[in-house]
Amino acid sequence: MFKQSLAIVLLIAYQCECEFDYSQYWPGGKTTGAPIVLECGVGLIPINGENNGTRDAAPGEVAFQVSLQKKVSGKWAHACGGVVATNGFVLTTASCVGGSNTEAFTRSEAGNVNLTKGGWTRRRRASYPGQQQPGVQYTMKSTIHPDYDEITLANNVALVGLAQPFDVQAAAGAINTVCLPESAEEDHSEDQHYVSGWGAIDGVVEFKPKLQIVKANVVECEPSATALANQLCVVQDLDDSVEDCVGDFGGPLFATNGNTSTLIGLYSSGTGCSANNTAKFIDVKPYVTWIKDNSKPTYGK
Repeated sequence: MFKQSLAIVLLIAYQCECEFDYSQYWPGGKTTGAPIVLECGVGLIPINGENNGTRDAAPGEVAFQVSLQKKVSGKWAHACGGVVATNGFVLTTASCVGGSNTEAFTRSEAGNVNLTKGGWTRRRRASYPGQQQPGVQYTMKSTIHPDYDEITLANNVALVGLAQPFDVQAAAGAINTVCLPESAEEDHSEDQHYVSGWGAIDGVVEFKPKLQIVKANVVECEPSATALANQLCVVQDLDDSVEDCVGDFGGPLFATNGNTSTLIGLYSSGTGCSANNTAKFIDVKPYVTWIKDNSKPTYGK
């Protein structure tokens, strides 16, 4: 029915040789107003650095945060974290998309601080078949770094290519890309670092219903830590010892100067977040060229 209606509309427009607005018939719907153009790493509101300890992230505060989801008992469930690298690609760890995490059973959700409760997204009336929320897209292809070692987790980096890009216009600023370091010399040591996520790490029994964010610091790895190239050891600024560590495997460690956030690392392994039991992140600097080369548009190929 949709194809027949669109064909009739196109035929009428062709025969009358008149101008016609086709945009309302294409996926994504009709765009109204000026296009939304955001610099990378900018959210609807700046990162609030006044509070210490774990807190709920405000909507649009961490606009590049992604929840990678898989089917569990017929419903979509949060499985890993990630970040919006481009509108059509999510950056995460290879351990999140390899092995049993089959592409056919994964989707990505951005622009939402509330963790999905699972289930299918209901279509609105008069929508085209398969319409989803602006920040919910299915996986088309996952690309794992060629030197990834699933035993040691070396080079634990992957890109998830989306079947359709996130609808940034419809999200009205709630979805944005994260900035990547421009060079190996780029220094963010003076910027405040943060970890964010819902708690998809080993040992966490129940995920948090809202996106959590906490201040963090890169430190020297503890003597017992396995030496691994491009690894960052991270501690979190928790209020007390009873707080759970924040983050998701595959999720971000990022630095912000108050307005712009730059990705520093991806959560790779470890269940602790203290000086004697640090969380292990993959430093993204050595992989920026690979990320950019593998997140280019694939149209026409």
